[in-house]
Amino acid sequence: MRKLLPAVALAMVHIAGDNLGIVPDFAVYYGKDMYWIIVVAYIVLGSLVAGVAAWVGSRSGIEIGVLVRRMFGCRGKRLLAIAILAVSVPASAVTGGYYAGLVLARLSGIPYLWAAIICLGVVSVLASGRWQEFLRVANYGSFLMVPGVLLLAVIVSDYSLTSVAKPVLSDWQLVLALFSYNAGGMRPAVVAEAAGYLALKGYKPVVFAVVAKVVEGIFTIVIVYLALNVPVQGPLVLAQIATFNFGCGAFVFELVLLCVFIMAMTPAMLVNARQIGILTGAGFSTSLYIAVFFVYLASLAQLQVILVFMGISGLFMVGYLGYIAYHLHKLNLKKL
Repeated sequence: MRKLLPAVALAMVHIAGDNLGIVPDFAVYYGKDMYWIIVVAYIVLGSLVAGVAAWVGSRSGIEIGVLVRRMFGCRGKRLLAIAILAVSVPASAVTGGYYAGLVLARLSGIPYLWAAIICLGVVSVLASGRWQEFLRVANYGSFLMVPGVLLLAVIVSDYSLTSVAKPVLSDWQLVLALFSYNAGGMRPAVVAEAAGYLALKGYKPVVFAVVAKVVEGIFTIVIVYLALNVPVQGPLVLAQIATFNFGCGAFVFELVLLCVFIMAMTPAMLVNARQIGILTGAGFSTSLYIAVFFVYLASLAQLQVILVFMGISGLFMVGYLGYIAYHLHKLNLKKL
C-alpha cells in the first residue's frame, strides 16, 4: 500500500476537464461504448505514453525542456514549445474556459461568457504567483472530489438508459481526443518530473506512471458508470448528477468541481505562458496575457472542433516524445 500511494497521488494530479467534463458529457451520447473508449484512451495508450515519459525523466535525470535543449539546441526546444501549446491551449480552453465557466455560471447565475472570463482571470492571477492562500484553499477543496464521486457511485440507481442518438464524433476521433488531452501537452513533463521525484531511479518511475494511469482510468470508468445510470444530459453532466442525488447539497459538489478545474488550470496556464515566452522572447507577464487571450479565443469555439484539433495535435506531441526517447536511448547515457 505504501508503494501504491504515490501512484494514486500522481493519478489524482491528472484528474481535470477530460475526466470530469468531457467524459460524462459524451458518455450520454456513446452509451456503453464509452467504457472501451476509456480503456483504450487512458489505460492502454495513456499508460504507454506515461511510461515512456517516466523513462525519459528517469534516464536523463533532468526535466524535458532542459533535455531537449541539450540534445537538439534552441530549435528543438522551440519545437517542444509548439508541441506542448498545440494541446495545452485547447485543453486549457476546455477546462478553464468552457467547463470552469459553466460551473461558475451555475453557482452564481453570471452569464457563461463573463463567467469564463472571470475563471481565466483568476487562473492567470494564480499562475503569476499571487493569491497563494486562495490556491491552497482550492487545493484542499479539490481533494473532496474523489470521495464525492465515489459516494455518488454508491447511491445512484440503475435506470438502464439508452444513449442519445446524436452524432458527435466518431468513436476513434473521441479516443484520439481524450488520449491527446490526457497524454499530450504538459502531461508528459509532469509525469517525467513527478514519477522521477517519487521513485528516484531504475524502472520504478515507469511502473509508478503506468499504475497511476490505470488508477486514473478506473476512476474515469466510475464516472462513465455515473453518467449512464442517472437520467440527465449535458452539458456538465457530473454537476447535474450531483443535483439529482444531493439536491441543494449539490452546491458543495459543484464548488469542489470548480476547485479541481482551478487546480488543473493554474499550472497549465503557467506552462502556456512559459512556452509562449520561449517562442516570442517576451517577458513572463506579457506571455501570460498572450496565453490568456488565445485560451479565451479557443474557448469560444465549439467543443467538437476543439476535440478534433486536439486529436491531431496530440499525435504530434506524442510523436515528438517518442523521438526524444529514441535519441536518449541511442545516446546510451543514464545522465546528461
